[in-house]
Amino acid sequence: MDFIRVLKEQVVPSLGCTEPAAVGLAAAWARSVADGKIQNMEVYVSRNVLKNGSGVGIPNAKGRGIGLAAALGAIGGNKDAALEVFKYINESDEEEARDLLRGKKIKVSVKRDVPSLYVEVKITTDMVEGQAILSGSHTNLVSLTRDGVEMIKPADNSGPGAGLASIKDSSLKEIYEFVNSVDAGELEFLLEGIRINEEAAQYGLKEMCGAGIGRNVEKRIKTGIIPDNVENYAKMLTCAACDARMSGGRIAVMSSAGSGNHGLMTFLPIAAYCEKNNIDKARELKALAMSNLITVYIKEYSGRLSSICGCAIAAATGASCALCYLMGGSFENICLAINNMIGDMAGMICDGGKEGCSFKLLTSIDAAFDNAYLAMEGVSIPEYNGIVAKDAETTIKNLGRISIEGMSTAEDVVIDIMEKVND
Repeated sequence: MDFIRVLKEQVVPSLGCTEPAAVGLAAAWARSVADGKIQNMEVYVSRNVLKNGSGVGIPNAKGRGIGLAAALGAIGGNKDAALEVFKYINESDEEEARDLLRGKKIKVSVKRDVPSLYVEVKITTDMVEGQAILSGSHTNLVSLTRDGVEMIKPADNSGPGAGLASIKDSSLKEIYEFVNSVDAGELEFLLEGIRINEEAAQYGLKEMCGAGIGRNVEKRIKTGIIPDNVENYAKMLTCAACDARMSGGRIAVMSSAGSGNHGLMTFLPIAAYCEKNNIDKARELKALAMSNLITVYIKEYSGRLSSICGCAIAAATGASCALCYLMGGSFENICLAINNMIGDMAGMICDGGKEGCSFKLLTSIDAAFDNAYLAMEGVSIPEYNGIVAKDAETTIKNLGRISIEGMSTAEDVVIDIMEKVND
């Protein structure tokens, strides 16, 4: 398995929440083949995309919502910038986008029986109709048509962003052996993730963003209410960065497995631990590789977008494993950490992308550290306790069943509740 390729494909920069970015990207692609004055836009998304993209701020704009994301993508989005599609949006673009919304020229609908990550945008102008479909991943363009004629070759019908290497057929042991054997020099590209995620954290600490969880942790550390230890330092950085991005701050983050918040979790607690404990760069890079690879591995089973919080059950589990590795843990210790995390955190639902995600990161970081410490002492949830199996591989598969089979109607309930709350 080419784990370097997996890391390079799955660990990429993102500006703002990845679901509105996917909507904006699809709109930018559709607009690229539909010149003329926009008459109307039809936006179809999976229920997961609607749930995750409705309540989060959009960078460079004063608002939120699937309709606004589509309008901004069509008017000022950069189709070649992938998840940084909103990077060059300006005030004029936003005003034009709001004109479309005020004129009721954008219709957003949920599409059933499609992959959990699905975005379809159809733009009708006074000259032509353009349509773009992203499916399977946030940047995977599977169809681009102009007046019904396909604009990408059938051989390339997986489109830009396709071909993500899957590690579902690999094993945890293979990931562990790769991390141990890889030359750290091959992983130096991961340092960019620390740099931009720490910049996002500093933005969140400087500005009042979202609920200000990171700033609150910083305040409690400075006033001595809580100790200035590695766990609280990790919470301060990670939550501050989440506060910034989920409120629409003009900052990029390094995402992991299709999620910016996953990227914050897979990078910042590891960076915090290494800084506080003077860990050398080579070992830090290997820990970052483990954190991200195990996150991606779990997401292969739980689903790219799901009813359970990926930050808690995937990214925080990856971070917990990386913390075990940094503490000198064996493969067995890492497997205990996985069982601990999944047995502990599997019940946390995903109720959409929003500022409140920072609270879930706060809880998940505590769990990641606690379960790593417990695993290092050989303490684990006994096998066959609930969904926890004898081996970590089976526990992950059980989690996948809960996510995909057991909670198949959860999105509908969450969306119904969200719509009633926002009425």
